[in-house]
Amino acid sequence: MLVGRLLGNPPAAAQDAAETRTIMHYGYTDLAGQLRSALDQFSGLGLVSFWVVVGLVIAYIVLIGPADYFFLRRVCGRMVLTWVTFPLIVLAFCVGAYFAARWFKGDEIRVNQADVIDVDAATGRIRGTAWASVFSPRTDRYDFAFQPKLPSGKTAQEARTLTAWLGLPGSGLGGMDPATANPASWKEQYDFSGRLDTLSGVPVAIWSTKSLTARWTARTDVCPEAELSEEERILTGTITNTLSFPLSDCILAYGRWGYELGELKPGQSARVGAMARRRDLETLLTGRKLEFTEGGKDKFRLDPTPLYDQSSVDLAYVLRAMIFFHAAGGQRFTGLSNEYQSFVDLSGLLKTSRAILVGRPSADMPAAQRSGVAGGELLCNGRPVAGQNDRRLTIYRFVFPVKMAKAESTR
Repeated sequence: MLVGRLLGNPPAAAQDAAETRTIMHYGYTDLAGQLRSALDQFSGLGLVSFWVVVGLVIAYIVLIGPADYFFLRRVCGRMVLTWVTFPLIVLAFCVGAYFAARWFKGDEIRVNQADVIDVDAATGRIRGTAWASVFSPRTDRYDFAFQPKLPSGKTAQEARTLTAWLGLPGSGLGGMDPATANPASWKEQYDFSGRLDTLSGVPVAIWSTKSLTARWTARTDVCPEAELSEEERILTGTITNTLSFPLSDCILAYGRWGYELGELKPGQSARVGAMARRRDLETLLTGRKLEFTEGGKDKFRLDPTPLYDQSSVDLAYVLRAMIFFHAAGGQRFTGLSNEYQSFVDLSGLLKTSRAILVGRPSADMPAAQRSGVAGGELLCNGRPVAGQNDRRLTIYRFVFPVKMAKAESTR
């Protein structure tokens, strides 16, 4: 227990209890499951209310039973006509249900996607991670692949890409560790390409989704410029956005501090130093506040209550917890683990004289320009299928080395 406390982990009992509550309510125990659930939320695809279904079932029973009987008995006077009216009622309800479902679900392939693009400014190496959920309007087989794009908007021709299925951590319905056996919808298998960058013949049932993930690496010479150094434990220097697009919601993370830079337009610079606005990084990430306490020696203390919403389907909210998981308090804060996609957590780099600039393409950019710098583009059967109504989020992280000031020699 002592080691767990030193490492920032909760006691085993509390961890097991939190995990049990998570499984009961949401069906996942890992942040990857929450991200997958968020990606499954498609705008414009309505869910039919339970009471609407109940009302339609009652109306169907009334029509094929009492209504049909009284119509034939009192109006037609020939009960034998039920061989005509009964099939017509059934057919009308079947056709109506089909077109109602088409109206609610649409007839287009939909794609929600989130990307995290990491760029090492010192070496020019770039790593992209993409998660996507594909909605199919019909039962069909698809070939899925991701086409990586550099910050310059050009396709990364030399990129090495790995594409795979994204499972649901946990024991909920459809989870990878189900409490009961999941019924098998498909007996046929799908294939990987020789380079493992394409999934071929993936079956997707009508009006259902398939979750995918991809990781790719390449090199780029397009990166913001930074001259940063540490003087007396304070980060000082300048960051200039040399990209062709604005970065919004920028945060510069270094050590235990976070500097809120706001939006950086192309060519715009931001200065950090002793007078720059900074906040404790954990406080910035968690949203915790100082609260007043009556009595005792400490008049102010940090509110220890976790504020993380495990039911949120906000992609930016979930990814913020994933990309700085340990810096935000880890499982002690979220109540969820981050084991399946733990490589996206760069908290460890903050202890190695590295500063990380986090930002995303501005939402004010034209859709065509924003999609050109949005990381990996999902291809379905060889062509992009994402539409304007689909959700898309891209987060860039640029890692800069920080020069350490030499200590003055003492006589």
